[in-house]
This record gives sequence, structure tokens and C-alpha cells, in this order.
Amino acid sequence: MVNTSSRQRFGFRIANRIATVSALALLLWACGGSSVNPVNPDESFVGIPILDSSWVIDAYPFDSAACAEVLPAAYSNSDSIPAGTLASVSVNSPACWHAHVRVLDSTLRLVRTFDRYFNIVGRKNGDKNRGVYGYVTWDGKNDSGNAVPLTRYTWLMVFDFGKGNLEKVRADIRLD
Repeated sequence: MVNTSSRQRFGFRIANRIATVSALALLLWACGGSSVNPVNPDESFVGIPILDSSWVIDAYPFDSAACAEVLPAAYSNSDSIPAGTLASVSVNSPACWHAHVRVLDSTLRLVRTFDRYFNIVGRKNGDKNRGVYGYVTWDGKNDSGNAVPLTRYTWLMVFDFGKGNLEKVRADIRLD
């Protein structure tokens, strides 16, 4: 039978270990580590980790001049998920954006690069800045147009909101 003092010591040891693990997890997070992708595939790329294939960015309000800066003369608006999409990240933002995406496989080899553009059609300067969903989508093909294996990939994305406003984001995406 265990006496009260040994139960208290056991409980203290468990609590101490939990606190240590929590502190290490917080330190890892503060230093740019992520439970989503513990390997930083590009040491110069420290991005915000997306945990659930959805990202809300409301730091930049709508600005028509910024939209003109990031949107090319001809583009396909990323306001829906096209047929044939195998993976996507939804982005809720009150601003227009251009996303440059690099897809890496589990060996950190570049598989695909692509760009997506999003414009909030009909919005004008001074309108209420509520977020609208846009989508970064991938058809599961490499740069040669061939289907890639159904496995885990890392997306390194740079979002340009115009006027020098850039955000780096990384996502761990699994093709099923």
C-alpha cells in the first residue's frame, strides 16, 4: 500500500514532467517550430503554420491600388474550388492577394510551383472590410503534369497583399 507522502511525491513528479514538456513545446513554437511540420524545409522560410487547411488574415484592409499591384491583367479568380482539385487551403481575407506556392514532397524535393490570385469582385475602397473566402488549390500534379503519389506534402506559400505587405505561410497537406 502506498502512503500519502509517496502519492504526493509521485503526483509532484508527474506535474513536473508535464510542466517541462509544456515549456519545451512552447519554446519550440516560439522558435518557429511547428507540430504540423517539424522539419523546416527551407531555413530561410519561416512561415505561419496552417493547422487545419484554413487561414484567416485580416491584417490588411481592402485597397484598390494594392489590388492593381498584385493582380495581373489576365488571371483566374480563386473564389471557388475547381473540379479536379485534390487539395486546397481556404483563405479568408478582406484584401486581394497573390499567392506563390511551392509544393515539396517528404524528402523536401520541389514537386510543383504555381500561383493563385484572388480579387473581391465589386468591393470598393471604404466598403466594410469583412473577409471573403478565396482558395489556394492544387490538382495533385507535378510541374510536368503527371499525378504525384497520394501522400503528405508541404506547401510553402508567399502571399502578396500589395504595398509591400507579404505573409509567409506553410501548410502540411495530405493527398488521400
